[in-house]
Amino acid sequence: MRLTPGDESRFVVYGAGCIGAYLGGWLLAAGYRVAFVRRTSFEDASRFGFGVQDRHARQAHIVPDSCTLITPTEIGPGDTVLVTVKSGATDHVAAELSTLSPGSIVSVQNGISNVSRLQATNPGVAVAGAMIPFNIIRTEDNIFRQTTTGRVLIGPQGQHLANALLNAGVDAAVTADIEAIQAGKLLMNLNNAIHALSGVSLSQELSSRDYRVVLAAAQREALEAFRLHRTPVASPLSNIAPRLIPTLLRTPDMVFNRIARPLLDSDADASSSLRDDLLAGKKTEVRFLNGEIVDMLERMGHHAHVNQTLVQLVEHAEKDGQPSAISGPRLREEILRSR
Repeated sequence: MRLTPGDESRFVVYGAGCIGAYLGGWLLAAGYRVAFVRRTSFEDASRFGFGVQDRHARQAHIVPDSCTLITPTEIGPGDTVLVTVKSGATDHVAAELSTLSPGSIVSVQNGISNVSRLQATNPGVAVAGAMIPFNIIRTEDNIFRQTTTGRVLIGPQGQHLANALLNAGVDAAVTADIEAIQAGKLLMNLNNAIHALSGVSLSQELSSRDYRVVLAAAQREALEAFRLHRTPVASPLSNIAPRLIPTLLRTPDMVFNRIARPLLDSDADASSSLRDDLLAGKKTEVRFLNGEIVDMLERMGHHAHVNQTLVQLVEHAEKDGQPSAISGPRLREEILRSR
């Protein structure tokens, strides 16, 4: 499928949160037809207009008249659907799409099971996976701002989306190794639970060795799960093999901050979606991140003590309804006690 600005085919964003609004906004600014499936939290932005801003301070303003809101039943055969909902809603979206036969589906989600779940329910539709390496925050004046760096990577079935994003000025590329890249992203997303529990900024959390030691322990369990399931893993850090990342994380702060500077290259207000959900009182997708590792190891007769503890701590914070602020030493002690 080939889409160009002004084409009758369109992109449909299903799940207009920060990532969906950011990608959809840039596509709109480049002249592509874009529709957003109605979502309460996005309606203010669509009614009054919103902005998108990348790490280089490049901006675009989306005027209200250009924001098309639709219901899922209005998705048509020529549409490319960008699924940007949380992983817990994937099965519901997959079931809805199965009755609509869209032109193609691109899973723009965290985790490693969403593509297969979407494909199983939509066997006649091309489904591609995509990996978004950066964070997006929504400011008080409705600007969806990129706070960390990275290139969007998309599976071969999503070539048309990659082309459109490039045309819109978003760094994107197609890769044949999307499954391995998503596994590598999951390896890093295990940190989302730790960041959510820490109560500090993303850069502060990663700058603390106590938090990193916990992440290293969670990643070791993940690497064992991937090994047992023969899941390929592409390194989320260039020039560093996945198996070496836990060792890097455990190095003293001075060494880590020098070697892993790209990990710390973020705006002061950069956050993780899991922490944002926790602060908003929403159910998080920790079960599809750290919980995925727990399930993978359990299927092989092993236990993921570290990731299971992180899942329990996040779910306790969800029920408590209060922002979490567990110090690095205390979290490390909790993890060591669980092993």
